[in-house]
Amino acid sequence: MVFFSDWTGIGRVVVAAILVYAFVVTFVRIVGKRAASRMNNYDWIVTVAIGSVCGAANMQRDLPLAEGLAGIATLLVAQALLTWLGSSFAIARRLMHAPCTPLYVYGRFLDENLHRERVSRKEVESAVRGTGLGSLECVAAVMLESSGKLAVIPIESASALDLVDAPGHSGSGAIRPVAGRSEPS
Repeated sequence: MVFFSDWTGIGRVVVAAILVYAFVVTFVRIVGKRAASRMNNYDWIVTVAIGSVCGAANMQRDLPLAEGLAGIATLLVAQALLTWLGSSFAIARRLMHAPCTPLYVYGRFLDENLHRERVSRKEVESAVRGTGLGSLECVAAVMLESSGKLAVIPIESASALDLVDAPGHSGSGAIRPVAGRSEPS
């Protein structure tokens, strides 16, 4: 293992890192807030891929900087295109975003859903505590969102919801708004 080779190599890495960083910051600003928001699966994949391309552009002497920047731009444009498709077309939205999954509904853990989604009861209880609610008795439902976040729906907010998979019901695992009311945010 060689610790130091020459100053030219270090200078190239420093300059490339600064240029790549400035390019990513500028391009993310151009592409929009979505590129740096809370990540869904597609965002996470793009972030990891950009990290890999940034590392290669900074460290590999045989990779021209322009090619690394083109790779980063391609990934960010692809992400912007996918988010536009998902917001513009219902079929793309259905293909790209998994529906939310109920894990706890009106006093009952949905063990099959917990097992399939690999979420423990302790994680659900922790999410409830994180909202400031005292106990599960104050909760109508806990949903696993497509982003991986656990959404806690307090009982007082649940009056606007029809909980399809409440105990004694069979359904798709969805929570639908009652006609004439909107879903809570």
